[in-house]
Amino acid sequence: MAQNPQLSALSQKLIFKENQNSEKAKGLKAHQLLTQDALNVCKLLAIDPNDVIMREMDDFKEHGLSEQRLRMRYEYYEEKRQLKIKAIENILVKC
Repeated sequence: MAQNPQLSALSQKLIFKENQNSEKAKGLKAHQLLTQDALNVCKLLAIDPNDVIMREMDDFKEHGLSEQRLRMRYEYYEEKRQLKIKAIENILVKC
């Protein structure tokens, strides 16, 4: 399965309390992983905090879904997730 792209050090520091790849972060909800500032910016930008949480390709599996469609769904989610993270980062850097 494809690896999730690494976040910039700035994004990691400003947005997330925990490294999303850590064992400690697995199973945590968005409000537990994101900093309070990041949660406030999500609210300001009408971004669901859960939409910036890293997901595995297996999270997109459905019965009868081809490998190609699975990959497309994952890549679409990841592309949108990175855009949302960048938007949050841009606001936090300016504050």
